[in-house]
Amino acid sequence: MVRSNALLHTKRVISFADGQPDRLVEEVVSRSWRRSLEDFGLDPAGQRLPDVLEVAALRERQQALGEHLELAKQEMENLYQQIAGSGFAILLTDPVGTVLASVADPTMQRDFERAGLWLGSVWGEASEGTNGIGTCVSELRPINIHREEHFRSRHIRLSCSAAPILDPNGQLLAVLDASSANSLDTKASQAHTLALLRMSATVMENCYFLRAFADQWVVRFHSRPEFVGLLNEGMLAIDQGGCILAANGSALAQLERASRVRLVGKALDEVLDVRLGDLPGGSGGCTDSIWPTRDLRRGRRFFAQLRGPIRNRSNTSEPVVRGVSDTPMGKQSGLVELAGNDPCMLDNVRRATRLMDHDIALVISGETGTGKEAFARALHQASSRSAGPFIPVNCAAIPENLIESELFGYERGAFTGAR
Repeated sequence: MVRSNALLHTKRVISFADGQPDRLVEEVVSRSWRRSLEDFGLDPAGQRLPDVLEVAALRERQQALGEHLELAKQEMENLYQQIAGSGFAILLTDPVGTVLASVADPTMQRDFERAGLWLGSVWGEASEGTNGIGTCVSELRPINIHREEHFRSRHIRLSCSAAPILDPNGQLLAVLDASSANSLDTKASQAHTLALLRMSATVMENCYFLRAFADQWVVRFHSRPEFVGLLNEGMLAIDQGGCILAANGSALAQLERASRVRLVGKALDEVLDVRLGDLPGGSGGCTDSIWPTRDLRRGRRFFAQLRGPIRNRSNTSEPVVRGVSDTPMGKQSGLVELAGNDPCMLDNVRRATRLMDHDIALVISGETGTGKEAFARALHQASSRSAGPFIPVNCAAIPENLIESELFGYERGAFTGAR
């Protein structure tokens, strides 16, 4: 059966090469098939395994990513925990498609190795044709290549979702991929996996950005104040003279710039209605203040926060990557200590303590920075549930198409691995 499917796939690709259009193939896949045939001269019936680098060459490429590889591995573990049991392996590759790191179920390791998904394997289009990793490298966009969309018949049982990770200059730094060695689901069911990959890729990009400019000023902004410091914030690295050194992808999108060329090299006050020296903390040190500003080109309002140069005691740069839920709180305060002598807070404590041990949802509202999470933590610690975990969730960091399933669950089989 497998051999028969492979032969049918080979005939389909050859027919495509002969000029017969395939209406079932998306345009991005068609472009990749053409590259595989015309530019790389590949044979869709080829059965050889992907090329694998020798250990020394692999280590050299891993070292090229430096500290970012270790950061990426942490995020890969977090991502894997979200899709564990779904039959997917999480892979990280270099800009040419060489697998540098992987996280997978050990019981399925042999299946992934048979598919050629192992450390050091090269999945660029030039050698493997259309596939999630290689086509992501070529197209520089998130992509899902599902089963028969692969060019080589050897790979038609694979399902691969991949997202690019860009450096502060917009160049490809790495590719994050989730691959199944024997996918039985539809392509539509992989949308959830691709959305999670895109989130993790953005986390990696932002971490790399903040590390790369740890010794520079960074303006972090968003059109909504509660989103500053979270996944979709824009970031502009600024030198001591107030000129823009780099911008992340979200900054380009929010400021509606087609490319970094339109931002890099400009003075900050040519882009936003503010000067570096006028910002809270702009004359030295760091600040948690969030201040309003406007885009001078469109007049759109933003809220921004300034992160100053970060140096440790040995005078070497250290990264600070912090979201709202990561704000250091030190030793957790009790409810009474948290309220102090404020009559309004004491009343809030009184009412909350009457509810905390009942199965009743408690909503805490307030402006950004007023201590809602601190109050919730103290309430949890004072309740009969204190022995259990306190789990904060940043809803602002969850894409709209995922938030319903993340908060309220999903039916078994709604997507790969859903239980």
